[in-house]
Amino acid sequence: MRKIIVDLNRVKDDEYVAMYEIFGLDVLNKSYEDFERRMLQIQIETIVEVKNRKYNLSTCSKWIFILEDIQQKSDYFYCIWGV
Repeated sequence: MRKIIVDLNRVKDDEYVAMYEIFGLDVLNKSYEDFERRMLQIQIETIVEVKNRKYNLSTCSKWIFILEDIQQKSDYFYCIWGV
């Protein structure tokens, strides 16, 4: 099991490289779809602590929704949502 902390004060929408690096993925195709597809292929239990969700809902809402979507589709991905 691994734990990853995502500080949304440091990641904004369209900052693909930052999100790929946080999750240890090589940057191949910079897209939300590619990120989600690759995250769903990971079969290591992963706890993601997402900080500053409410504060950054307007500046990085796409990443928030993608993380929520991955959490719903994956049996290995769990999010802890911070304020």
